[in-house]
Amino acid sequence: VSVLYWSRTTTVLKERAMDEAIQETVLTAEGHKYTGDLRTFDGIAGMVQHGRGTMDYTTGDRYVGDWRLNKRDGNGTLYYADGAVYEGEWCEDRRHGCGQYTQPDGYSFEGVYRKDEKHGMGVEQLPSGERYTGAFNRNVRCGRGVRDGADGSVYEGVFDAGEPHGQGTLRFSNGDKYEGNFRRGVMHGRGTFTYANEDVYIGEYKDGVRIGGELTKPDGGVYQAQFDEEGAVTQLVEATSGVTIAF
Repeated sequence: VSVLYWSRTTTVLKERAMDEAIQETVLTAEGHKYTGDLRTFDGIAGMVQHGRGTMDYTTGDRYVGDWRLNKRDGNGTLYYADGAVYEGEWCEDRRHGCGQYTQPDGYSFEGVYRKDEKHGMGVEQLPSGERYTGAFNRNVRCGRGVRDGADGSVYEGVFDAGEPHGQGTLRFSNGDKYEGNFRRGVMHGRGTFTYANEDVYIGEYKDGVRIGGELTKPDGGVYQAQFDEEGAVTQLVEATSGVTIAF
């Protein structure tokens, strides 16, 4: 295989027909090594990476796949020097379309990219064991999704800026369940909390803490509940009799 020292600003092999591809190995002006299809085009000086080819970058990265007018475009795989791998669609040198990205530490993403960012629907797996399936907006969880936590909890609902924000349901590993409003990742606003012991609280939350509402016991008793700043019950008032129970 011949090696050509090549610059995009220098005309080489000008006598080649415009629609004729050749297979060559060339060194770019930046020092990268390209092996694959080269073509000449009217209005573009020099040989153009166009078709299938492999680029070995000076950084240690390697790309194998489709090229269009000197840019990664089509389907291809980028092997990063740190062991990460992206396999999928490209457009004008950026990850764009459907693809899968994995890291040696266990992180992975499979879904839609737009202009090199996770954007659209996808599945993200974290090294901790957390898994998210849902919508992304410019690399951030945003929209509807499901988060399976490493602690066994499951949140299904709306995300904003990467956190539960809006209406959602959170199921805990111990059997507790909360349905209601979230703000910046915590229960905030009105919601219903059903405990594993069958207690049901319907009321208000502030920054993850109960602040007042109705508590229904498994025996059918209904109480108006008051709480301290940490969410612990301080007083129960029986709804029908008005009997007060202080704690």
